[in-house]
Amino acid sequence: MLKNLKIKFIKDEFRLLIVDENGVCDVPEVNPSHLMLINNPKINLERVLERQELKAVIVDASNGPWNTELWEKSCKKHNVELIDIRKDSAYKISL
Repeated sequence: MLKNLKIKFIKDEFRLLIVDENGVCDVPEVNPSHLMLINNPKINLERVLERQELKAVIVDASNGPWNTELWEKSCKKHNVELIDIRKDSAYKISL
């Protein structure tokens, strides 16, 4: 059940799903193109990447570097871009 609809942002073909420490990421009506991970969510990113056709996974500085390393390996395995805000600065979205 979704209690908080602030976890998604949809603009044309850009569909962002935000996954926080609660780990809610099964939102079929969103069908995200991008996934943003914040506050060290306890998710199996490998499983998410197998089920979703994502263009990119975005991680911010609220995540531990150990999680970011694991997620980077999963993204490489599935040929999905990992955008690490800590290293890459901002991620620009046209509105």
